[in-house]
Amino acid sequence: MIEAYHIVGDGIVINFLAIDHNAYVRLPAANINTKNSFQ
Repeated sequence: MIEAYHIVGDGIVINFLAIDHNAYVRLPAANINTKNSFQ
């Protein structure tokens, strides 16, 4: 599932996490990738 988000794009991941903060906890890998995108 996380791999699918990588294919779609980091922008979608960021938007998804912004909408559902619970998902931010469920997908720690996406959390790390989001932080890397802002660095």
